[in-house]
Amino acid sequence: MPSLSSSPPHGLANGGHMAWQDCVVCNVRTSARSSQLVPAACQGKLVCYPLRTGSDHRPTGNVRKRNLAPDEEEVENFDVSSLQEEVLRNIEADSFWCMSKLLDGIQDNYTFAQPGIQRKVKALEELVSRIDETVHRHMQNYEVEYLQFAFRWMNNLLMRELPLRCTIRLWDTYQAEPEGFSHFHLYVCAAFLVHWRKEILEEKDFQGLMILLQNLPTMHWGNEEVSVLLAEAYRLKFAFADAPNHYKR
Repeated sequence: MPSLSSSPPHGLANGGHMAWQDCVVCNVRTSARSSQLVPAACQGKLVCYPLRTGSDHRPTGNVRKRNLAPDEEEVENFDVSSLQEEVLRNIEADSFWCMSKLLDGIQDNYTFAQPGIQRKVKALEELVSRIDETVHRHMQNYEVEYLQFAFRWMNNLLMRELPLRCTIRLWDTYQAEPEGFSHFHLYVCAAFLVHWRKEILEEKDFQGLMILLQNLPTMHWGNEEVSVLLAEAYRLKFAFADAPNHYKR
């Protein structure tokens, strides 16, 4: 996975030796180079900031776990105030550069009349009509407009549709993917909609469809479900991104 860290790693070794360090959050010993990878094995908190330099010998493999807590704390309940000040400064710097990249290609999503979102919703409708015409026709039959549910998907980048732990996993991929927020997100939304194909086709009226699409049952989703969703989105991207006429009427 590409590096997402905006600041150089701490404790780089001199003289050609790799510095092995302990993360103060999860007590994982990791190399300065591999410590830039996100997410790292910090009890599911998706942070790993090595601040204490250890010995410079190489353990087996790139990462060696040591005494992780058996009960992993949910990221939603993690107390940020428990982190050390230097860790918080690193997180602040990384957050700034991650937010900068997030906004890089989607400024027109948040300008007057939000033309970027309008275009993406229309592109989503065209794409879904090609990859699953049955679902597309079903929503048309009950007069469900894509703008009525997908506007929120584009505006909030699925943050309101997924638990926070899944949003972190999803946005981590967006950060690593070229044009992740501006382009790849379209294919994630298409895969996300088609994922609920069975539930959508079971609804037989406008109200039922809208209630479903605005309250999709993702409460118990985790990394596995998001990984499957991303895999399907990659498949759609490779099938359609370089052949736009395949999904244009």
